Amino acid sequence: SGEHGWIHFRGAETGSTRDDGYSDLGLHFRASAGVSYGFDRGSINISAILTDNPGYRDWEWNNKEQINLSVNYSGKRGGNHTIMMGHYNGDWALPGAIKQVQVDTLPTASPGINHNAHVSRQRDVVGHKYNVKLPSGWEIHTSFLGRITDKKNPYGTSDSYNGYKEEFGYGFSILCSLDKRLVEKENWDLDFDLTVMHINDYINLVEWEDEPSQLTVVIPKRYDLVLRVDNTFISTSWIFTKGDDLRIEAQMGLSNRNR
Repeated sequence: SGEHGWIHFRGAETGSTRDDGYSDLGLHFRASAGVSYGFDRGSINISAILTDNPGYRDWEWNNKEQINLSVNYSGKRGGNHTIMMGHYNGDWALPGAIKQVQVDTLPTASPGINHNAHVSRQRDVVGHKYNVKLPSGWEIHTSFLGRITDKKNPYGTSDSYNGYKEEFGYGFSILCSLDKRLVEKENWDLDFDLTVMHINDYINLVEWEDEPSQLTVVIPKRYDLVLRVDNTFISTSWIFTKGDDLRIEAQMGLSNRNR
C-alpha cells in the first residue's frame, strides 16, 4: 500500500529554427506524469503523456495526448480483477515525398502543406480481465475489450492527387477459458481446457473530393464503405502427460467468420 507519483520531461531541438505557427523555437518536447495509489487488496494507476514536435520540414509536425487508467484488485472470494481505460488523441502532418534535387536545395520542402495533408485520430478503449480458481479445481479466465475510434484525413501532394477521408469504427472482443486437471495420478495426469473467443468490428470509410462543406455546396463523394466482421472461435483440449517422457494432446475446434 502507499502512494507514488512521478513526472518526466524531455526537450530537444528539431534542427529547424523557423517560426511556422507550430513552434517558435523549433523545439520538441515530451511530458509524462503518473500517480499510483495502493490499498488493501489492489492498486489504482493513472498516467498521462503529452508530446509536441514541430518537425524539421515545413509540414512535418506531430503531437499526441494520451491518458491511461488501470485498477487492480482481488475480490473477497479470491478472484483477481484488472480494469483498464485509455484515451488517445493524436494529430500528425503528412509532408509528402521530395526528390533528391529538393533535398540538396530545399530540404524543408513539403508538398503536403498545400493541401493541408494531415491525420487527426481519436481512440478510446475500455477493458476488464478476471481470473479465479474455484475450490472444485476449475480455473476461469475472462477478458473483455471495447474500442471506438474516429479519424479525419485530408490528403494530397498535387492537384491530381488529393482528397478527404473520414473513418469511424467500434468493436469489442471477448475471451473466456476454463481449465482443470481431471485426473492426477502418481505418474500421469489428464488436463482439460475449453476456450471461447468472439470478435466483432464495425468500420465506416468515406472519401470525398474535398472536405465536406457546411454550406449548400455538395462535395462529390468517391465512396462510402461499411465493413462488418463477426468472428467466433471455440476449442477444447485434452492433455495426457506421463512424467517428463510423454505428452499427448487432442484438440477439437470450431470457427465461424462473417465479413
